[in-house]
Amino acid sequence: MFGLFLALAVAAGSAVTDDYVVADPQDAATAKSWAYYWGTAGGVTFAQVPDPASAGRTVAALRYSVSKDGGGVTAICGASRLTEGTEVLRVPLYARSGNAKFAIRVLDATGETHLFEFAGPVAGAEWKTVECPLTRPHAHWGGRNTGTVLYPAKFGVQVSCAKAGDGEVLVGRAEATLRITERNRFALRQTAGGTIWAPGAVRLAFEMTDRLGVSRTFPASYAVFDGRGECVAGGNLSVPAGTDPRKRTLAVSFTARRFGMHYLEITVRNPENGRIASRISTTAAVVTPVKGGGDRLGLNMSTATRLGSGREAFARLGYESGARWTRDEFSWERIEPVKGKYNWSETDAGVAAETAAGLKILGILGYAASWARTDSSKYTSPPKDLAAYAEFVFQVVSRYKDKVRCWEIWNEPDSPAFWPPQPDSTAYGKLLKAAYAAAKRADPGCTVLNAGLLVGMNHPDNWVFMDDLLKGDASDAFDCFAWHPYCEPAAPERGKYAERTAAVAARLKASGRDDGFWCTELGWPTEPSHGLRLTEDEQAAYLVRSHALALSNPAVRRFFWFLLRDGENREGDYEQSFGLLNPDGSPKRAFGAYCTMARFIGSAKPAGPAVVAPDANGVFRAAFVRADGKRVEVLWRVDGVSKVPLSGARAFDADGNLVEVSGGAVEVSALPVYAVRE
Repeated sequence: MFGLFLALAVAAGSAVTDDYVVADPQDAATAKSWAYYWGTAGGVTFAQVPDPASAGRTVAALRYSVSKDGGGVTAICGASRLTEGTEVLRVPLYARSGNAKFAIRVLDATGETHLFEFAGPVAGAEWKTVECPLTRPHAHWGGRNTGTVLYPAKFGVQVSCAKAGDGEVLVGRAEATLRITERNRFALRQTAGGTIWAPGAVRLAFEMTDRLGVSRTFPASYAVFDGRGECVAGGNLSVPAGTDPRKRTLAVSFTARRFGMHYLEITVRNPENGRIASRISTTAAVVTPVKGGGDRLGLNMSTATRLGSGREAFARLGYESGARWTRDEFSWERIEPVKGKYNWSETDAGVAAETAAGLKILGILGYAASWARTDSSKYTSPPKDLAAYAEFVFQVVSRYKDKVRCWEIWNEPDSPAFWPPQPDSTAYGKLLKAAYAAAKRADPGCTVLNAGLLVGMNHPDNWVFMDDLLKGDASDAFDCFAWHPYCEPAAPERGKYAERTAAVAARLKASGRDDGFWCTELGWPTEPSHGLRLTEDEQAAYLVRSHALALSNPAVRRFFWFLLRDGENREGDYEQSFGLLNPDGSPKRAFGAYCTMARFIGSAKPAGPAVVAPDANGVFRAAFVRADGKRVEVLWRVDGVSKVPLSGARAFDADGNLVEVSGGAVEVSALPVYAVRE
């Protein structure tokens, strides 16, 4: 009766309030989902611990370490979800130790940060529940920077310390007061089935929340569209009331017949008025997991530095997509936030997830911890003491030498963004030489790479930096050369990727190095706010074409795409939009294209000279021979369309679907086609 009264009130246009759980730390996965987002001279680790005030209950523990006076850290709970209509957020805190001030941070849908300060708990005292009215004036920055929280959003805990030191704060069951209207009464989320499917039967599960808990059956419908826009499945369903009318389950089953992108839409209607109660739209990819060998493909996965919960699943997904390597940062700031005090928890977890998935690891050793930087205000500032950096390198390589055998020393030091205020080849050479000696002392058999350089991307000084490195005192302080051949927003051909690859190889050979090199980053972003306005189709096309160009050249020993998954703040930072996956793990157009490329040519060997230019008809042809003896040609144009004769071969599109060969010829355009001959 009570539920019916509330439902009628909402339908009439008024609103009611209700409390809902934002994050429940009694669920172990919630504690694991906390992620370190921002920080000044500090780091955070997480644990599940007993509640000191309630026997048998567990809570999340945030353990922080701040290395300088006035420093601080912030952690965001990835499992939290603030929805539209949230008025007040309540977070119980218990300060176990440390001299700290606390605040609540809210990260909204646009990437804007909202900071709510309050009088926090005293160390050793009882639990204190802090209340944050999200509509009151507060500090804010980033995103749209309007001061108004735009949902969905997540919350975090900020710790600020007057004095350097360690501490711990416990976080209890976070709740919020929600003003329920018809717009936020219902919520629909996927609970099983994932968004990466194998061909054949697909079974998905969803949960619908009705915050008023009306005990009636809800009508629903679903539709699935393939990449060509054709509806391949659909129908009507019903959402039963079940035993808990506030939480209902919904199952969807259908058959996926084509590879590639699919678009799924589930709609649930309010039985009281027939209007849409909730709708979910998501992407999915139908792919075949890539099996077998191959050693040249890698992804920048960053499971230790960019992921909290789910790192094991993402590492497995990276391997199944065809990558056999992952590139990950071993952050000095996180590992040694205070000089001489090491925190290995996050990197241990990342390495364990990656090795369990079967991945080989290329570790990036950088950047300087805040206590060790020349300029403590700049995250990428070089270290002021090379001996301290060498000791950090020695400790990391020693710890992981049984699992990580390849190391990259710093990142892009030929850019002022990563060696402020200005690149200095002599200074970087000294750092590289010290790091090389330390790494070899810890593990004589490891492979050391220089930091990937931006040679040829945007300035001739990058070439000078490379020449200085090859001719200077550090010329013998790396085993393999690393390069980042970015050219966005240009296509790989118009960015002269193949020509620059040949030039890099020639410079290395002239210096006495004829053993090839590694491309440890390359990618294209899809975030339109940056102004590049690359579509997902263009990103997918450039991905396949850049890999075909790279893998056709034997000098390219390893090729790492940047990035596996987009960051949460891709609207505010376009560099977070280079991924194959959206922040929620659903695939972008490029994911299926990557899987198909890896399946066709990932473990193949070049069957001809490196591809540099198109033929007389404007068609690029990259030829490979696979381990099974089949010959594969990757065919594409930069623009326009051509009919290419195809005798004695089968053609497949960029997603792996068989293409009809009409009149003995196949149509070739910007999105490559694979021609496979037995």
